[in-house]
Amino acid sequence: MQFGIYILLFINLLLSEPFENYKIGKTYNPLKYDKLSISIDGLLSEYEWSQSIILNDFIQAEPFFGSQPTKNTDVRIIYDDYFLYIGVFLEDDKSNIVGKKTNHDDWYEGFEKKSDYFVVEIDSEHNHSSSYCFAVNSAGVEADYQILNDQGDINDDWNADWTSFVSINEQGWFIEYRIPWKILRYYKGDIIGINFSRFIYSSNETLYWSLLPIELNGIISHYGHLEGLEIPQQKNLSIQPYITYGNTEYNNLYYEYNSFGALDFDAGLFEYGYNNLKSTFGFDIAYHPNNYLSLEYTLNPDFGQVEQDPSQINFSGFEIYYDEKRTFFNNNQLLFDTPIEIFYSKRIGDNIYLNNYNYETNIDYALKFSGASPKGFLYGFLMAQSSIDINDNIVDDKQIDAIVSRLRKNIFNESSYIGFMNTFYKDFHDESNVLSFDGMLGLLDNKFKIDGQVVLSEIQTSNLEKGYSYEMSYTDKISRGFLDNNIVDIWVNHEKYSRLLDINYLGYLRRNDFKSYHYGIAFSKQINGKHIKNYSFNIQNITSKNIKGILIDKDFSFNLLTSYINNTSFDFSYIKSFAHYNDWLKLSDYDKSERDLIVVKKPESNNFSLTFSSDPLKKWSFIYSLEYFTNKINDYGGGYSLNLIYSPLDWLFIDINYDLDLYREKYHFLKIEPYTNIPDPSNNNLIRFNPIEDYYFSNSKIFEREIAILISSYISDRFSVKSYSRYFTFINSYPDYYYYLDENHNYDYPNQIQEISLEQKETDAILYNSKFVSLELNFIFQWELNQRINFYIIYSGFKGIYGKRFNSLNEFIKYDINVNSNVRAEHYYDQSFYIKLDCIFIK
Repeated sequence: MQFGIYILLFINLLLSEPFENYKIGKTYNPLKYDKLSISIDGLLSEYEWSQSIILNDFIQAEPFFGSQPTKNTDVRIIYDDYFLYIGVFLEDDKSNIVGKKTNHDDWYEGFEKKSDYFVVEIDSEHNHSSSYCFAVNSAGVEADYQILNDQGDINDDWNADWTSFVSINEQGWFIEYRIPWKILRYYKGDIIGINFSRFIYSSNETLYWSLLPIELNGIISHYGHLEGLEIPQQKNLSIQPYITYGNTEYNNLYYEYNSFGALDFDAGLFEYGYNNLKSTFGFDIAYHPNNYLSLEYTLNPDFGQVEQDPSQINFSGFEIYYDEKRTFFNNNQLLFDTPIEIFYSKRIGDNIYLNNYNYETNIDYALKFSGASPKGFLYGFLMAQSSIDINDNIVDDKQIDAIVSRLRKNIFNESSYIGFMNTFYKDFHDESNVLSFDGMLGLLDNKFKIDGQVVLSEIQTSNLEKGYSYEMSYTDKISRGFLDNNIVDIWVNHEKYSRLLDINYLGYLRRNDFKSYHYGIAFSKQINGKHIKNYSFNIQNITSKNIKGILIDKDFSFNLLTSYINNTSFDFSYIKSFAHYNDWLKLSDYDKSERDLIVVKKPESNNFSLTFSSDPLKKWSFIYSLEYFTNKINDYGGGYSLNLIYSPLDWLFIDINYDLDLYREKYHFLKIEPYTNIPDPSNNNLIRFNPIEDYYFSNSKIFEREIAILISSYISDRFSVKSYSRYFTFINSYPDYYYYLDENHNYDYPNQIQEISLEQKETDAILYNSKFVSLELNFIFQWELNQRINFYIIYSGFKGIYGKRFNSLNEFIKYDINVNSNVRAEHYYDQSFYIKLDCIFIK
């Protein structure tokens, strides 16, 4: 009998509202009206506002956690069947109020410690795991986004149709919100989670309405509540068409291989030009028959989201991860997220490799259905069809099919669940089927967490390959001894992926064929002293081996981050990397079973880094970082980076970044870069995968420099201009010989020497990027005709030279290769100019 009582108490604990004892008084019962006629003018002059109860019990989170704010914040809430209305008065001296003019959704330039702002966060499903956020700064700029997973993961690409207005007087500033219920997901709608936050620029204060003790994990689970709501289900239909028109031009000069495996300089440069005038039309349609079901369809989804990511230069053996920008794939993305990412939506519409060439693919259409049930079931289904952009008959079937299905069930509480997921991929050559089982258990107010996932993959009906990941963590506050008032966080993670596991047709796994143990402990403390505001300190250890038992990583590290009262910070890190082996040298190997034919020893090393950040509230601010390393075979080097941020006016923002790395590496691996040709292959069949390429290493002195400048100008509330430029230089200087390693000398340093000729060295300066200089420029003009219609002018240009050094940027810009040039170098040039119009229609 007593055991049964304990079981009932345990179940009741699991099912209860998280942190309920800390949320006393954090509930609000707003008044409901039949149909409100509130003018969104920032004045709060309507009679209904005067009848609502004021919510004003905000608490400081920064700089003095738990203290009373220096300024008052009054919030009023009313609603009807169609809209949630929120009126806010933010007390401040008019001369202290700072507002930055930026584009809609530009958090970094318009909000992040650059303006006074206010945020409404709504957990409309009351599931404590996702929320919709509506931010407004004192210049009237709006930003909307989602918080995911209760841990602060942000989906900044979520956009919705809502309205706000700001007014300012001598006592402070006002915001009026009108948020349609139909843009929120909910099932019952009688209670929703809500929180409010405010940043006061003049005093660098961050305030929250519901602020729980700092040792309690979570964000959304900390929210207070709106209770007693009577919200009907809403239908919602949105159509987002877009059209682009423009031209892309390529002009490349390059060499081919000769029969000896070197570039054929005697044959001279081949010229390959490409000029394509192109127009594209597409649209997204989303229909919500109620607030918990959605059906979405996209035709030619919009890749040109115009927040152009600068290209990343990759000298590693691992694929770069890119964030998703397309609206269709971002909507309700949390449902498809798993610890092991078996669905990486950037795969859909990604380029495809065929016969050593890189071809574009076009998404013909995609369909997605998702929903929820009152029993805690979440479900989703996505299907997409793409086709390869090839003008000839290289393949019989150009179609690519992708199917993703997901089912998740909450158990015990919103922090615990079990889930199943399946992805299926098929093209002209390959077929992939991946199954996944995942789950999480959160106990003791989320202080103790366990999550795990098991993945099975089947390629071309071959044997099932397996992978899994498990993590356990515990967070609490220490209340005794010399660590009194410290927050301690302890975690253990274990991963294992079989040798031939492959989920990357539709997923993202940095590598297979390894098993790892990662464990650590972290301490943090809010001091609020005369000089120091807070600090955090962590110690970690990572040990990884491949499935054969070869040690491929063993690192011990610690980090100390200190924040000061004057808004500056200091960060120090140390990493001790023990001797291990590199078994994955080449990204280009298609057969993953042969990737570790060559295994190279890596020496023990010590790595140090320091970072100092100045006060970001000043017009001028900077972040300066310094790094240094040394190892057991006398390699050494380091570098520094300086990031200058200048914001002299509320409509102008300048960000300058300078990075420099100088180091010596005795056994520097020379990785051939695969040639990626966006247009169709040229008639002379250029190939960058040399069938007789070897594993070469150079005794190198490396010079790597990057200069990047971002300028944002907001001419008015509706016109903005952004430009991004980057100048990159990589020089690898080495003597006239290589080190190499063959299969008979594995698990050692590559200390066998091969002399090289001048011609081979000139060949390899191109193939191995030993001399590489590039310049890129992105320019975006945006005109917001109104809240639902945008017009863009977009220019993008790139110039890259392989095989030649330059003494200055001016020399590089003026330099031009022609087919008769005597300089042994290759030239890659492309530019594009496009105009774009997009809009949204909502009913």
